Amino acid sequence: MFKETNYSIYKQLTNTLEKVYRILITKVFCDFNQPTPARIAFFRLNVLSVLLSSIFTPMAIWAQSVSGYEQNALAGATAALSAPAFSLSKNPAGLDGGFVSWYGFRHFGLSDLEETGVFISVPLQKKMPRQGYISGLAIEFHHFGFHLYRETRALAGIGIKTGNFKLGFAPGLRHTAIPEYGSVSEAYLNAGFLNRFSDTWQIGGYVNEVGLLQRGRLEAHGRSSVGVGLIYTFEGRLDWLLAGNQETGFHPSLATALRLWLLDNPLFGSFWISAGYTTMNDSWSCGLQYRYRIISAGFTLLQHPQLGRSHGLGFDTFWNKGYEL
Repeated sequence: MFKETNYSIYKQLTNTLEKVYRILITKVFCDFNQPTPARIAFFRLNVLSVLLSSIFTPMAIWAQSVSGYEQNALAGATAALSAPAFSLSKNPAGLDGGFVSWYGFRHFGLSDLEETGVFISVPLQKKMPRQGYISGLAIEFHHFGFHLYRETRALAGIGIKTGNFKLGFAPGLRHTAIPEYGSVSEAYLNAGFLNRFSDTWQIGGYVNEVGLLQRGRLEAHGRSSVGVGLIYTFEGRLDWLLAGNQETGFHPSLATALRLWLLDNPLFGSFWISAGYTTMNDSWSCGLQYRYRIISAGFTLLQHPQLGRSHGLGFDTFWNKGYEL
């Protein structure tokens, strides 16, 4: 009975949205006299409404965005990246040190499609058997949505380190709501590892969004993923990143990126630029980041071949330990 009710709601919503979709195409693309940017933006926003609402999961959106500005600037080639800020969403093994981070992201240049994230971690350095220790605890929050679709995620994670090997685990809860049609809550688990086996090479991997429990009127589709990657550091100034990913509902994808340190000075701080490409949607990204003492800021651009450009801005403050690549 539960599945039949969900299917009936799904069909009713899908049929309604298909009619709206056809009307939008007729009004926007059949009016060749005034193809204004405002009309195009209006069309893109409503097409996204169709995509998001009809499948109950924001696949079109989350395939574009990752988690933090550093991860986004590298096109998601971050399976082996020790980026403590917003690590719980991608690879929890990157958790290390104390961080307070904020990230804002505007999808495809539309103010209605904004995402906000907050990350807080606390270093513990608590000893464990066999010369290991708990490197830290963290919490992470994300909110995304507009009037037809809203999604909130919350994760809590723990990092464990022994020698050059690190593990991370982050259980999460996601609540998705479509006004007037219902909502669904999902519990899931993210887990990952990192291993530095030389001064220049580091490998890593993750298994994310492994479904544990689901409750609600709507039936959400799982989107678990598994990925592996590596990082090669050349003379301490240039990083090459490569990662492969398999996500539910998508073909296997490959992402690669470069990160170059242009300035690393105790007096003036550190400045670096990044650029990446992923085959998931044939999109590219670029970004810049500046760090001075315990403050860091970054800006990213992502270009989707059909949906257009997205951009994000983030800030960090950290203590106890800086970035460790």
